[in-house]
Amino acid sequence: MRFAEKPPLDLPGRDRSGDDLDGLLRAYYQAKMPHPWPVCPQPPLRNVLPAVRSRWTLARSRLALAASIGLLLASLWALAGRFTASVDPGPDAPVNRTIKAERVKPYEIKESLFQDPGEGTKLLIEIFDK
Repeated sequence: MRFAEKPPLDLPGRDRSGDDLDGLLRAYYQAKMPHPWPVCPQPPLRNVLPAVRSRWTLARSRLALAASIGLLLASLWALAGRFTASVDPGPDAPVNRTIKAERVKPYEIKESLFQDPGEGTKLLIEIFDK
């Protein structure tokens, strides 16, 4: 145990022989460690041929990557078809119609915001034909 400030040594009835616990533990473990430290054993050297990569090996890995990407896309496409809603909208549902460009009339929109202390805020949208 280390103190920020060493306590005074002149206290009566105080035995200071065991206060240096860090020093005692350090001395114990230093005695248990080998001196000099042993050298790390080296593995035996052997003749290693450089890795030879043929064109077929490279083409095979690229083919596997392309196949996995294709399988991923095909499964996403197949799953997307299962989650579409095929519910009959009924007679009151709005009908989606495409509007041809020549039928669209130009219009002008005017928006106004009214604030009345008693009734709150109101939004007025006016649409005028040009």
